[in-house]
Amino acid sequence: MSARLSFLVCLGLGLTGSAPGFADLGSQSAGFYTKAQAARGARVFEQACAGCHTVDRDAPLPPGRPGLEPIELSGREFTQKWHSVAGLYHKSRWTMPSDAILSLDVDAYLAVTAYLLEANGFPPGNTPLVEDDAAMKEMVLVPAPPDTERVSGDIAAGFYTAEQAMRGKAYFTGSCQTCHLAGQPDATRGGGSEPSPGPGISMGSQLIVMPLMGQGLLEYRHSVGDLYLKTRTTMPIEYPDALSEQSYLDIVAYLLQAKGYPAGERELTGDLEAMRAMTLPEEGFRTLFNGSNFAGLRFLLGSGCEPRPLGCGSTDPGTTFRIEKGAIYISGRPSGYVYTERKFLNFTLRLDLRYVPYVGMESESDYYSNTGILLFVKEHRVWPKSLEVQGVYPWALSILPIDTEAAFTSNAHVRRSAMRPLGEWNSVEVVSKGGEVWVSLNGQLVTTVTEHEFEEPGHLGFQSEGASVYLRNIRIAEH
Repeated sequence: MSARLSFLVCLGLGLTGSAPGFADLGSQSAGFYTKAQAARGARVFEQACAGCHTVDRDAPLPPGRPGLEPIELSGREFTQKWHSVAGLYHKSRWTMPSDAILSLDVDAYLAVTAYLLEANGFPPGNTPLVEDDAAMKEMVLVPAPPDTERVSGDIAAGFYTAEQAMRGKAYFTGSCQTCHLAGQPDATRGGGSEPSPGPGISMGSQLIVMPLMGQGLLEYRHSVGDLYLKTRTTMPIEYPDALSEQSYLDIVAYLLQAKGYPAGERELTGDLEAMRAMTLPEEGFRTLFNGSNFAGLRFLLGSGCEPRPLGCGSTDPGTTFRIEKGAIYISGRPSGYVYTERKFLNFTLRLDLRYVPYVGMESESDYYSNTGILLFVKEHRVWPKSLEVQGVYPWALSILPIDTEAAFTSNAHVRRSAMRPLGEWNSVEVVSKGGEVWVSLNGQLVTTVTEHEFEEPGHLGFQSEGASVYLRNIRIAEH
């Protein structure tokens, strides 16, 4: 592939039609480059790019590549693929010419970028464009969404907006579509009757396009935060972490849309803690806590109490249970539990648990806390007959039978090696099937229950018992 053709493949593949919601060209930014720099870029462009590209929309298009329509590098269809100068620059810098990577010097790539900015209506300034990654990420080519919309989303309302996903689709086209496909593939490209070879990763004599549809996209991404970090730290493969933060957020929004998660009224933002509490259930799972409110959950508070009006217990979460950045915060006082409206018998329960260190600790040996997961609850009181998966630190995930008996074994060595330092999140899995229960910590089996008396579905409860803890990403699959 020639250097000129590489510009077509790497920069020219675009969306058709105009998408509303993008800035008018040149309306947001000015002064990213100098006039002289753009003039040099025009000369480089003529030598390396003009065989397949033009920035003159009135001029005939160059011949391009069989099966692909040549596309000019100007106008809304082109500029909407880049949130910032960084995306446009790095695409050229690290992927072209495809038959002679890095054959141009840095100043030439900067000059071509300046020329493309000028050709697309962004006016020059007095300072030349330089290879400063942080600065180029701040050189925004499209307007930011209104501040009132830049708040974290939740599963009930959607993690992102439709407009954000639309922007993300354009950025995906510019920076990711060379190797990936997020939506359904077109039967043909370029208007021909046969499927086009299209873009892809060169594997011997083949071009391999990596689809991002289906469960595979999220197989190891159990939260929006996981998906965001994977995207930001590893993609695009030739220049990871080179796009602006907004670009990555919008691309993730598009990937969520492609996966089938509905849009909402709030923009996805860069609050990583909040994103990590935005649950993306694995196939066959559904969320028990939506990250926004306590829908589907009930409460009972008060030591030794049964629910009102017959008992002394409070059924209001009060200050004991509250929602912080998509996670449930449990204060530990007074004693009680939050429980599911639905009942379960054979299931896989997964959640994240974080213990909160307290002021004055000199080491983890000073720390003590208590919480737990109650299984098979039928009649409510504090505490109810149940099989409790202990949350008491540092003996977590052993079993405490309440008003019942059970046969079980726990491996203290595995628990100690699997438990993460205080203040970090731990992943807990509880599997109940066929009269047995298995409890794992961060992927390591800690406890096995071989016998218990419960044969009918019961509620699941999460305890408040004298310690501050957080729970998030609570999801379940029934067997």
